Amino acid sequence: MQKLLFSTLFFFGSWQFAIAQCDSLLTFRPIHIQGLLDGQPGNFSGLLLLKSMAGVALEVNSTPLEDEAGGQLLPNERISLSAQTLSIGAGKTGSLLYSVEGASMPGDYTGLLEVSQKGGSCHWEIPVTVGLNRKDQIQILENGQALSLKTVAPSWLNFILPASIRQEGINFRVENEGPTSVTMDSFSLALIGETTHAALTETFVNWENADKNLHANELELLSFRFQPDKGEKLRADQYQGELRVYFKDYPEPLSLPLTVSARAGSFWVIVTLLLGILLGRLIKDLNKAQGQIALMRRLVSLRAEVELLSDKLAQKQLWDELSRLETDINGVFSDEAKLEVENKFPPLEKKIQQARELEALFERMGEQFKTAEASAEEKQQASQQFRLVRDMVLDGKETEAMEGLKKLDDMISAQAEKSKGFFDELAAPAAEAMKRQFAKMVQSLQGEGPGQQEGKEPGMMEKFFFQAMQLLSGVKISARVRYGFIRPLVTLATFIVLLLLGLNEIYIQAGDTFGSEGLLDYLKVFLWGVVSDVFSRSLTTDDAVASFLGK
Repeated sequence: MQKLLFSTLFFFGSWQFAIAQCDSLLTFRPIHIQGLLDGQPGNFSGLLLLKSMAGVALEVNSTPLEDEAGGQLLPNERISLSAQTLSIGAGKTGSLLYSVEGASMPGDYTGLLEVSQKGGSCHWEIPVTVGLNRKDQIQILENGQALSLKTVAPSWLNFILPASIRQEGINFRVENEGPTSVTMDSFSLALIGETTHAALTETFVNWENADKNLHANELELLSFRFQPDKGEKLRADQYQGELRVYFKDYPEPLSLPLTVSARAGSFWVIVTLLLGILLGRLIKDLNKAQGQIALMRRLVSLRAEVELLSDKLAQKQLWDELSRLETDINGVFSDEAKLEVENKFPPLEKKIQQARELEALFERMGEQFKTAEASAEEKQQASQQFRLVRDMVLDGKETEAMEGLKKLDDMISAQAEKSKGFFDELAAPAAEAMKRQFAKMVQSLQGEGPGQQEGKEPGMMEKFFFQAMQLLSGVKISARVRYGFIRPLVTLATFIVLLLLGLNEIYIQAGDTFGSEGLLDYLKVFLWGVVSDVFSRSLTTDDAVASFLGK
C-alpha cells in the first residue's frame, strides 16, 4: 500500500514538473481575427507570436473552425499556415501567419491550433477565434438614413408647447442584419450652427442605452438625451453635422447625418407677447376713448369753475350733476353716445355761469350795503331775491334766473346810501368759503368726494346668488351681470386666443431657430402683440362682443 501511494505521488509530481517546464518553455497569446464580408469570398489572416526562453523546435497543425450558433464549419482545407515547423532560439521570438481562405459565411468561428515539441513531450493548444461580419451589417431604419429634430432651451413654461418642437433627445432605430453580435463601444457628435457657428458636441448629450450589445438579427433603439444643465448653454440656431457610433472590432463607425433646430425658451417669448398685446389693447382703448377724452376736458374745466364757488349749497348740487355727467362720459364708446352726452353740457355750463354771476352780485351787494344805509325791509327783500335767484339757477330755469339776476342788480344799484349790519346777514355763505375749502380737502383725503352716492353695496355671496337665480329662472340677465361678469370673461377669452395665436404664428410655426437673430426675433413677437387686433378683429371688436352678449 505504501509503495502504491509513493508511486502515485511520484508520478503526479513528475507530471506537474513537466507541465511547468512546458509552460516556461513557450509563451503565446490566443489568435483573434476579425473580418468584414463584402458579398464575395474573402481571405483573412492573423499573426501568432511565440517566444521561448530556452529555445525549442515546434510542429504546428490546425483544426477546423466551427460556428456553433450558426452551424457553419470552416474545414482544414480553408485554413493555411505560413509554416508547419518552426524553430525558435533561446530568448528569441518566432511568428506564424494563420490564414482563413475563401470564407463567405459570417459567424463567430472558434477552433484550436495544435503546437508540439519536436523530440519532446510538450504539447500546446492555442485558442483561435475568427469573427466574420457582413459589410453594412448595421442599418439605420430612419427616413433616408438622416434625422432632423427640434428642441427648446430649458424654461418652466415649455410644458405649454407642442411635443413636436421640444424633443429632449436623439432617438433612432438600428438593425443588426448579420448572424453575429456587435458591441457598441463609444459615440461622437459634431454639429455646427449655421448662424452662430457654435458647436454642439457629445458633451451636450448622455447615452441612455445600458446594454451596448446589438445581438444577431435584432432591432434596437439608440437613445441620446440632452443634458438639462447643458441646455441653457445651447444657443438658438440650426445645427448640422453627424452622429457616429463606434463598434468593437468593427472597421467603420455607424454614421447618421443629423440636423438639430434649437430655439430660445418660451418664458421671455410669452412675456414679450403679453407686453405687446397689452400695449395694443391700450392703444385700441385710447382710440376708442377719443370721445371720452374730449368730453373729460370740458368736464375738468367745469370742475375748476365749481371749485371757485363759495355758496356751499350751490356747489354741492353742481358737484352731484358733474358726477352724474362723468358717469355718462364713462359709457361713451360711439359717436352717437358722444353727441348725446355733449347735449348735456350747455345747460350745466349755463348753470355754472349764472351761479358765478350770482356770487358776483352777492359780493357787490355786500360791499354796497356796507357803505349804504337801507331799511330792514329792503334788506329782507334783497335777501329773499338772492335765495330765489339761486333756486332758479339750480333748477335750470334759465330765463327766470336771468330776469331774477337783472332784478337783483337793479335793487343793488338803487341803494345810494350806506348801510351797516346787513352784510353780516347776507355774507354768511361767503364767510364760510374758507371752511368749505378746508372741509373739501379733508373729504378728498378721506376718500369721501362730493357727489358720492350713498347706499350699501350687495355682498359677494348675495350678488352671486342673485345672478344664479336669474340664470336658473330664465330671467333676462341684468346689465350689472352682463358688463361686470360676462364682458370681462369674453375679454379674457380673446386675450388667451391672441396669446396662443401669437405663439403659434411667430414662435412655433415660423421659429425653428427662434432667438438666433437676437432682439429682432423678440421684436417680431412684440409687434405681433401690438397689432394683434388687426389679425383677429372679429374677436375683439365691440360689435362682436355686443353680439355675443346679446346687447
